[in-house]
Amino acid sequence: MNREDIIRMAEEAGSHEYGPRTRNWSFELTQLERFAALVAASERKTCVKICRSEADRALFNFQNDLPQNEPFWNGAEQMASSCENLIKARGNS
Repeated sequence: MNREDIIRMAEEAGSHEYGPRTRNWSFELTQLERFAALVAASERKTCVKICRSEADRALFNFQNDLPQNEPFWNGAEQMASSCENLIKARGNS
């Protein structure tokens, strides 16, 4: 997440910038709550992508590595997929 993303989310939450070139922002409580929800959702989305990438990598290695390494890669894929699902569930609660 970069500065532009943060500004976009603040504006999407209903905040507004005030003061000439000061970059001060005004938030009502409901806007602040919305902003926090947008930031959390953005971070969850990034974490889900990382977990999915790790699950895919583990699955690839499970299918292509030495047979004696299959239990390790199978466990790694299950762990990453489990993390992905738990993070997604946090966004649905």
